[in-house]
Amino acid sequence: TDSEGLTEQAIASVLADHGVDPGDDDETRYHGLTWTSIAATMNRDYPQLAGAASGSELQAHFHARFVNEPPQLIEGAREAVLVAAEHHRVAIASSSNRESVEHLVDRLRLHEAIPGRVCAEDVQKSKPHPECYLEAAARLGCDPARCLVFEDSLAGLRAARAAGARTAAITHGKSPAQLDEVHPLADLEVRNYTAVPAGFFQRIGMAVVP
Repeated sequence: TDSEGLTEQAIASVLADHGVDPGDDDETRYHGLTWTSIAATMNRDYPQLAGAASGSELQAHFHARFVNEPPQLIEGAREAVLVAAEHHRVAIASSSNRESVEHLVDRLRLHEAIPGRVCAEDVQKSKPHPECYLEAAARLGCDPARCLVFEDSLAGLRAARAAGARTAAITHGKSPAQLDEVHPLADLEVRNYTAVPAGFFQRIGMAVVP
């Protein structure tokens, strides 16, 4: 989903609740991280918070918006998941909390297509640490080196690389400066899921390792 705007709104709401003006802070640095990791960074960078920001508070703000103002899907995402699931085992490795991940899977009716679902509660370390992708691969019974990860955050691309997986970067909404960081992290770059080449998932399913 294109939910980074909701992430930024949740952060802004928590800062406002605590009377903190973020100024010109670049909130894109929080993209792809767990709420626990974001809260720790906020408490470090805003002494005015006095350690009061919490992952649960951020999640509450985010999830309320996520349910009541559902973010747009990245174009072609649902269709790509369904096609991929016809040929491969599929998992989500998300920095979001389980209630938000399961709400999305329910809303999109993708339970059967995505049997593996790793959420923030399942890991100790946030992206860009590879733990979430290592756990997802383990749940699918797959070597991480045999996995292809689609990611739209820099933290996620770094995590996938560190796990030893191949990476496909979704470049939707990326600035030129962000794209400069994406290039060395991606085996494939596509604007959105409609730009995945026709027959892509079928072809990679035919690959054989001796």
